Amino acid sequence: MVKMRLNRFFVITLTSLIVTSVSFATELKERSLKDLLIEDPGELYDQEMHRVLVPTGIARVKDRSGQWRMIKKPWPASMDGWSHWNHGTEENPVSRDKLVGPPQWTQWIDSPSWSKKHWGSRLSAIVTSGGRLYYVQDETPT
Repeated sequence: MVKMRLNRFFVITLTSLIVTSVSFATELKERSLKDLLIEDPGELYDQEMHRVLVPTGIARVKDRSGQWRMIKKPWPASMDGWSHWNHGTEENPVSRDKLVGPPQWTQWIDSPSWSKKHWGSRLSAIVTSGGRLYYVQDETPT
């Protein structure tokens, strides 16, 4: 579990953020969160929650009456999946995605840290669909 601190106490894991008191709307600038749980939304608006949630992410917010309401970010029509080795079953390696560009950073790191091959990756295939990432990795002993 990764712990970070903003203005108030909260715990952030790789996929979710749990907040007990909120006053950090401007501090969630580039974060993309799967799930968001907020007890005291303060001045945090639904539009800001939609911005920081990943597609199909869910925010649960306790309103002033004490009732919990759910906000779910839909999967954008302009966002494509990559469910096969060459994009889809037609074997055309060109995505129809209009929203996401080429990767710019790694948001998750998996083991092993070093490849036994030394000349290439142990990760031989990777695809994504519906917000999930699937990969084939050589996990034989070094």
